[in-house]
Amino acid sequence: MTEIGSADREATAAGRKRVMAWTVRTVMILGAISGIAITAVNIGGLTSATNVPKHQGSGGSLFYHAIHERSFRDDGAGHFYINANLGDQQLRFLLDKNTRTVVLSPNDAHDVGLTTGALTYSTRLATPDGELRAAPVTIKMLTVNEVTLFNVDAAIAEHPLAHSILGASFLKRFQSYDMQNGKLVLRW
Repeated sequence: MTEIGSADREATAAGRKRVMAWTVRTVMILGAISGIAITAVNIGGLTSATNVPKHQGSGGSLFYHAIHERSFRDDGAGHFYINANLGDQQLRFLLDKNTRTVVLSPNDAHDVGLTTGALTYSTRLATPDGELRAAPVTIKMLTVNEVTLFNVDAAIAEHPLAHSILGASFLKRFQSYDMQNGKLVLRW
């Protein structure tokens, strides 16, 4: 058995100290980065129990995962009217979460280039205007402010409506939404 000299022992001990110092430094840096990330999330309110949305949509994969929001005020009578673009045409919609889909009036459908002549009115919908027959369609692109939704389930009403309707199929496309105190907040 050979004996390790004192110089070799000192070199080995110094090497272990360098490795230990590097390990401690790395752990501290990673801990600091994690702490900063957790603090940033908490400051943003993303983990706050008071900021958990009441209504969850399906979200889907059409959106980037950052949280954005847009708010709308009611008209004073509890109704939310939202302007949306279908192609290059802007329409005014009534938001109704109890109507299961987006519903276009025949006039609005015509204005955005959807022909109503060859449609099959096979769906019955409950709307604020009462029960009606409608033809299922898909809106290729619907834009509200900075949010564009693609392939939105919709229907065209058989008879005139006071307003076209943004229903549940619209709201479900968002990560969440809240409606309270005369304010609608959409999050994506």
